[in-house]
Amino acid sequence: MLAPSLARARTRTRRSQLVVLPHTLASHPALAQPLALARPYAAARTPHFTTPDQPLHSTPRHPTSPTALSQDDYAPPVLSIGLTFRRVFRYAVFASVGIVLTVATGYAGTHAWIEWSQLGRPKVAREDDPDEWLDEREGWSGLHTTRGGGTDPRLGVKARIAVRAAYFAQTSGTGNAAVMPAETHVSSPGAAAGTTRPGGRVISSEDELASLGSQVNDSSWLEAEQYLVTALSLAHVKGISLVESLEWEKHVEQGGVDRAAVELEERLAGIRELIGGRPRLEAARDGWEKIYYALSSSPTSDPARRDEHGWEVREKVKASRKMAEVSARIAELWREGSDERRAENRRAEGWFVGGLVPALAVSEGQSLKGEALDKLVPGGDGNGKSASPKSSWFAFWSRRQPTSSSTSSAAGLSPELAHLVALIPSAPAAPLSPATHRSILSSLISLETFLARRRDDPTSTASSRLPPTLPAAQAIQSAALDYARTLLERCDPLPSVVHLTSSSPSLPPPASLSRALSTLFYTTRLAALQTHNAECTLALSSPRPSSLALSSSLSSIREAITSAQMVVDASAALEARLETARTMFGVGGESEEEKAFGACLKRVRRDAERVVKIAEGLDEVVSGMGGRKKKGLYFGRETGYGT
Repeated sequence: MLAPSLARARTRTRRSQLVVLPHTLASHPALAQPLALARPYAAARTPHFTTPDQPLHSTPRHPTSPTALSQDDYAPPVLSIGLTFRRVFRYAVFASVGIVLTVATGYAGTHAWIEWSQLGRPKVAREDDPDEWLDEREGWSGLHTTRGGGTDPRLGVKARIAVRAAYFAQTSGTGNAAVMPAETHVSSPGAAAGTTRPGGRVISSEDELASLGSQVNDSSWLEAEQYLVTALSLAHVKGISLVESLEWEKHVEQGGVDRAAVELEERLAGIRELIGGRPRLEAARDGWEKIYYALSSSPTSDPARRDEHGWEVREKVKASRKMAEVSARIAELWREGSDERRAENRRAEGWFVGGLVPALAVSEGQSLKGEALDKLVPGGDGNGKSASPKSSWFAFWSRRQPTSSSTSSAAGLSPELAHLVALIPSAPAAPLSPATHRSILSSLISLETFLARRRDDPTSTASSRLPPTLPAAQAIQSAALDYARTLLERCDPLPSVVHLTSSSPSLPPPASLSRALSTLFYTTRLAALQTHNAECTLALSSPRPSSLALSSSLSSIREAITSAQMVVDASAALEARLETARTMFGVGGESEEEKAFGACLKRVRRDAERVVKIAEGLDEVVSGMGGRKKKGLYFGRETGYGT
């Protein structure tokens, strides 16, 4: 009976476990005995609690001190961000310094390359250039210095930088070109701007608006013009000027002009000629006039400076030719029959004659008085009036007053042109330098081309198709042909030059290149004159040229084609030889011979190609004239075969 009771009690004990607290037993003693009997069984059980015992009583919470609380620490991320920014800033500074140094190095290197390589004098001795082709180089203010190139140190840093920038802008060819109507004024110190309406049009007649012409808006050329204007302004501050030179006392005593100013004025006038448009052409002519008058008013009187005297003679011939060519271009912008066109053509003829007659007469010791010049003209009676280029009023005459050639007929020449034609035969024997002879011949070709194309009045009848100055052009051509033949006889024969270009793969010596270049130059000019003379002969014999005139003209034209084509082939072979020398002889850039003669050789080849093109076209026309009705011939041709 006891076992079932214990089993039931054990079951009850397992099912419901009473939690008796100590203070409960103390207050109820009767419960202590039964619990004591059941304690062994309860203690023997394996505990199955999965949660910790709950505390018997709650303990009061004491406040935690502020230092014991957990706090957010922002110092490490802020420090990390600061280090990141520091690293980025350091890299940015290094990159900026590197970019600045790279740009500065490139800028300085470009200027040094232009100063010493592009503008420097080729290392060719003076005796290795017997025909003075080195004098044909364009100067950028330093051609007269002992270094023979670069820029003049007297200009200062800013002006020299501007000159180099102008050279780079003009020769780089990186600008965008567009032909647009010419501007009404040019940007130059002291240039007066024309009155304009909104939109930039001059308040004037429609003829004057049309006469503005068009200009080439090449950004590089416009930048070069601005740089040269800046350089001339800075040079004027330094006393380097054609008007107010700092060395005027020396110039008064010994003569001469500041050659740095001359070279800068020439470059500015040249870039304005390239841009075109009447305002810039007039500004270019003003620049050439300034050069001419400066050279004429202060010639070198020191006997020890004979080279400089020869340079002055050559520059005056060149300046007068440039003024005449620019005046002829301006005349073509005006309407035929206008007073402005006639005045510009008269001015052009005056400058041509005024530049050639003094150079030829003075070199021969000939007096420039009218009576002395009249005696040179065959059949001259000495009663005709003439304008002495050295007289005090010659400048005004050449610029403003009409010459008697404007009323000359086909029966004779004006006194000025007659004097010039009389002086030409003895010109080759004159004590002139080879470069001066080339300049005179170039002026003669430009003059005869101008006279052959000159037309002041509009064509109204068939009899007035030919320019009235065509007989004068033919007279100049005949005299210039004799002049060119005489100069060509002094040079090496053309076959020997052709043999020189194909004999050996080695580069010819500089002296041989100089002489060969002279042969090619005079051969090209002779071919051009033969073509022009044949054309004028046929034009004057129209409308029915004789068979003899046709045969003679055709023979001259074909001879010119043959000679000019030989020049093209020989010059191309020499150019290829100079370019081959870059790699064959281990030369990194241009050889010294190419620097000295390469540019002139390219110009000669270009001119010869133009002569071939013109002569072939004329040959085709003349060859097809046989047996057909002869019509008046005159084919307009391009002016200016070289400089």
